[in-house]
Amino acid sequence: MNYYNYILIPIIYILLSVIYLINPIRYSNNTYFYIPLHKLYYYLTLIIHILNIVFILYINNKYKITNQYILILPLIVALLISNIIYTKPILNDDSYNIPPSFIKKNTIIFIVLLILLTSLLVINIIPIFKDNDWLNNYLLCVLPINIILISIITYKYITYSPCKYNLPISWYF
Repeated sequence: MNYYNYILIPIIYILLSVIYLINPIRYSNNTYFYIPLHKLYYYLTLIIHILNIVFILYINNKYKITNQYILILPLIVALLISNIIYTKPILNDDSYNIPPSFIKKNTIIFIVLLILLTSLLVINIIPIFKDNDWLNNYLLCVLPINIILISIITYKYITYSPCKYNLPISWYF
């Protein structure tokens, strides 16, 4: 049995919550395709969590380690954490605003998360192809979609500038 999946998935959930917490772009009130960025990042985080739970449910169906209802628990906890962390946007009023203490430039977490997702894909790609089931081919797309979404978030985080997102200039890393 492949227990690496059950070790990697909770770590991925924790890192996703940390990434959402430390990302200053989630405070922006700018819009992207008529969607405010703070809501867009919130929805992207929820989509990534849901895609992860779909993949772990598939793994549990394949290896039958635990009850499926127990595996929904990380999704519920992730949704609760995301709702607790969610805040309203900060408007730039040209005054000195101190950034929250948890907003720091830490790209290592983003890179570790991408490495963990890639390793999860590599671990499971051969068993998925061996099944020759059309549903498994669609489930194989879940992890690359997650990797692409997190890569976009990582790129936006690395190229962050408070001026681009209409945040106070004192929020510069």
